[in-house]
Amino acid sequence: MSDRHPVMAKANHDELAEQLFVKDLKVFISSQCDPIAERLSGEVDPGEQSNSRVETAYDELKKRSGFARYLGVWRASQDLLW
Repeated sequence: MSDRHPVMAKANHDELAEQLFVKDLKVFISSQCDPIAERLSGEVDPGEQSNSRVETAYDELKKRSGFARYLGVWRASQDLLW
């Protein structure tokens, strides 16, 4: 008896390869890119005394090409899930 419901599609080799790629991409982003983005965020953080801390930091981050690339890779990895 199969554990798969008869209505569920059976993943082929290409779909499995894509799923593994997306998983590996997500691991790469979380292990390599997130720490850099966190460091960049710390560099532009105006501090707790700022009334617009989030907006100010985000505006400064958007000026950095590395952060724009980070957002692009992260967004692409999310799109690949679907």
